[in-house]
Amino acid sequence: MGLIPALRWYLDGLQKRTSLTVDFEAPTEIADVTPDGERALFRIVQESTNNVLRHSGGTAISVTLSESGKEVTLEVEDNGHGMSAEKLDQMEGAASLGVGIAGMRERVRQLDGAFKISSGPRGTQVFVSPPRHEEKYAANSAGR
Repeated sequence: MGLIPALRWYLDGLQKRTSLTVDFEAPTEIADVTPDGERALFRIVQESTNNVLRHSGGTAISVTLSESGKEVTLEVEDNGHGMSAEKLDQMEGAASLGVGIAGMRERVRQLDGAFKISSGPRGTQVFVSPPRHEEKYAANSAGR
């Protein structure tokens, strides 16, 4: 199916079966993201939306997937009540915030990517940037 159509399908379904307003922005396609990278991005969107539904009290979520040069960036933002500064401080290296955030962080770490969460009284933002690994991916594809 590909990452963009899969995200569109998932987010359309989410909006239909919940009270969330969902905004999704993405190019037609994202090139040179490994299959593991695509899976990680999809799972992070799923976990982020689950966190909004379970914890944030948010009514809207925005998912933006973009690319610039050699960088792919995923941003997921909600309008919920956010996390306290104490919880954000505890997040580094701690599993106390639950499996969801730790799982997102670990997925990105395994890809050597960047992961950041910022939060405040107007919502939470998740930023993810997995590397493209163009040469590594091309070498693996050529060897098949």
